[in-house]
Amino acid sequence: MKRISTILLTGIFLFSGIIASAQKLKSGDPKVLKGQSLVNLHFDYSKVAVGKFKSEGEYIANGIEERNRKKAGSGDEWAEKWKSDRKEKFEPVFRDEFNDVLQGFDVKGKTDAVEAKYTLICYTTFIEPGFNASMAISFAKQPAFIDMTVELVETSKPGIILATIELKKVESKSMGVNDYDTGVRIRSSYQRAGDYLGTFLKKNVFKD
Repeated sequence: MKRISTILLTGIFLFSGIIASAQKLKSGDPKVLKGQSLVNLHFDYSKVAVGKFKSEGEYIANGIEERNRKKAGSGDEWAEKWKSDRKEKFEPVFRDEFNDVLQGFDVKGKTDAVEAKYTLICYTTFIEPGFNASMAISFAKQPAFIDMTVELVETSKPGIILATIELKKVESKSMGVNDYDTGVRIRSSYQRAGDYLGTFLKKNVFKD
């Protein structure tokens, strides 16, 4: 009985952990976006660290090895899904949430919109995949969260940074027992990140 109580307390502690998120303007001025009807959204993962690993490459290599050791080929399938989730899950919900927040301000974010004067380069710098090991007597889980640095540039002059916005510790939403899949948890973080970036620009650029 004592052991079960300990498990429950541990699980509840992990389940109820709260990560404080923050959004701030690190440098420059994003007000050049005012009056624009289209903004190019570009996603970059070249600088991302994952969990305890310093680089995404190390994380993927470790994940492939561990999974292939248990079942041949499963690690390679997992790695392919890890990469495909970006285009299939993360970027679409980020874009949709970003546009939902800015609806009514006559501006829209679109990926690969090379015709747009300005581009928001969204660098994911850190991913905490989190976990869900919930069972009948335990709620052991940890939300996913991401860190993102967003650089505003002219599309034709990507080397000149006009403003930098930081989104720190953007946590996934609580989904009960419906977030066993890592991609689902991380997708939720990107959804929130799109909301946070849109809200930041709404308050600091587009709202009179």
